[in-house]
Amino acid sequence: MRTGNFLIASLLLVSSQLFASGSELQFQPAGGTDQINSTQWLNAEIGGHTLLISSETIQPEVIETQSLEGLLLQIEGCAYSSEPGSPLLPMKNIRYAFAGRFDISNVEIRPVAVLQSVTENSVMPGQMSISWTDNDVFPDYDRVTNENVYTADSYCPGRWLDVTTGYNGDSTIVNVHVYPVQWNPESRSTLFLQSFDVLINGTETNSATRNRGHSVDELD
Repeated sequence: MRTGNFLIASLLLVSSQLFASGSELQFQPAGGTDQINSTQWLNAEIGGHTLLISSETIQPEVIETQSLEGLLLQIEGCAYSSEPGSPLLPMKNIRYAFAGRFDISNVEIRPVAVLQSVTENSVMPGQMSISWTDNDVFPDYDRVTNENVYTADSYCPGRWLDVTTGYNGDSTIVNVHVYPVQWNPESRSTLFLQSFDVLINGTETNSATRNRGHSVDELD
C-alpha cells in the first residue's frame, strides 16, 4: 500500500472549493506555549554557532470552513500536512540557502506572537488510502479517525517545525516545515503562530566559502 500526504493535500485543496464559505477564526493573545516542541536536532554532536536568524510572519487570517467531513482550517499560502487519522492542519514550507557546505546541528523556532482560540467543531482527520492498485488513477480514500489522538488532551502536531537539509553542489539547503496551527482535540483549543524567529545553528565545513544564508525567495 502506498500513502501520500502531499497527494492527499492536493485532493483536499480541490475538494475544499466545494465547501460552504468559511468564516474567520477569532483569536486573542495566548499564554505560555512551552508544551509545543520548538527545536529539531539534526546532529547534536557537531555544536557550532548560529548561522542565521530570520524573522517570519504567517498570513494573519485563519478561515474555518465546515463540511460533512469535519472542520478545515485554511491559511493563505499554506498547504496541509497530517498523519492518516490525525487532524489535518496547515503547513508552511520555508527554504533557506547557504553558499557552500554546512553541517546543521539544529533549527529552532522562537515564537514572537502566538494567538489562541477555540473551534466549535472537530478538525477533520487526514485521509487514509484504503485501496490502491497499480491500475488505479486515484486510490479510494476514507477518513478514519485515530481515536487515541482525538481523545488526547494535547496539541497536534505538538511541534512547531520539521526540518530537512541537503546539498546541491553549490549551496546547503535547509527546508523548515512550519506548523503554525496547533489544535487540541479534547478542548478544541487552537494556537496560531503568527510571527516567529527561525534560528539555524551549525558549522561550516568549507572555510573557503562564507555566506550568512538567505531565504530562497531572496536568491532571485
